[in-house]
This record gives sequence, C-alpha cells and structure tokens, in this order.
Amino acid sequence: MLSAVGSPADPRTVVVGGAWGSRPRMIDAIEEHFRRTPRPVPVGAAAPPLPEPAGARARAAGELRSPLVRSARSATHHRPLSVPSPDSTGLP
Repeated sequence: MLSAVGSPADPRTVVVGGAWGSRPRMIDAIEEHFRRTPRPVPVGAAAPPLPEPAGARARAAGELRSPLVRSARSATHHRPLSVPSPDSTGLP
C-alpha cells in the first residue's frame, strides 16, 4: 500500500503524521520499506503540535462553536411547527 501511495506522487520525502507519525518504530518500518524500493525516499515524522498552540486552537474552536450551536438550537426551538390541518388538503 505504501508503494502504491508513493509511486504516482514521486515524492522527495514522505512525512507521516497522526497515530503512525507519533511512533518511532512505525517511522523506522516505513523508512525501511522505502529504502528497498526502486526510488528510495526519506521518511520523517510530522512535528507534534506544541501544547500551547494546540490548547489555544482547541479553546478558540470551542469559543467559535458555542455561539453557532446556541444560534442553531434557538432557531429550531423558536420556529413554529408547520403541520397542515386535515381540511387544508383540498380533499372532499
């Protein structure tokens, strides 16, 4: 699968993030795989997010999300429910 991903792109380097990128043994295994391919590619881990900016992003996202959620909830709670009455169907 790794070769299939790397071949069409012809990368100069592969950066692995997420759960795989945080495991040095996984990075080593991926790098070893690419060393044995016709086009060896250096592999590196994405830099883990620093705790301060990550915390600030999470707080900012929460602060932005809260008014949107409150607005959506209030719009659905105050909207009158429109249900046709039986005599408005036009049927005899």
